[in-house]
Amino acid sequence: MTADVQSQDRPQARAGVSGPAAAVQVLVVDDDALIRQLLSECLRATGMAVTEAANGVQCLRAVEAASFDVIFMDIVMPEKDGLETTAELRRMGIKSWIIVISSQKKVGDVMLLDAAKALGADDAIHKPFNVATVARDVVTLLEKLKKDPARALR
Repeated sequence: MTADVQSQDRPQARAGVSGPAAAVQVLVVDDDALIRQLLSECLRATGMAVTEAANGVQCLRAVEAASFDVIFMDIVMPEKDGLETTAELRRMGIKSWIIVISSQKKVGDVMLLDAAKALGADDAIHKPFNVATVARDVVTLLEKLKKDPARALR
């Protein structure tokens, strides 16, 4: 993988794919190439279109170029961390569902996942995680959101 934002074609629905994930646009932001790859492959297997970014700077570039339903955001990254990026996305008016991920529970006295939620993240998961379970949970979330227009994807 290169350091630049990588994107899969963004069709409205892919051939042979149906269900709640078929037209979902996801951005996976993590400085660990293996985590990006594993999570991206699992999400693509459900039919979602996935774009990857290696840090917050690339994430901001990606959201300027396209809109995303869901953003998976690592917290601890070089150049621009996930906390700063999440806050900036919300200041920009980005309404995507943001799920932060981190292997660290806290830095000093700051609980990272709680801090991310306070800055605008919608959900948080702790590494290590089971990527298949995460993909399944996203599909479940999408099904719930479709049934509840008040909580529709942003």
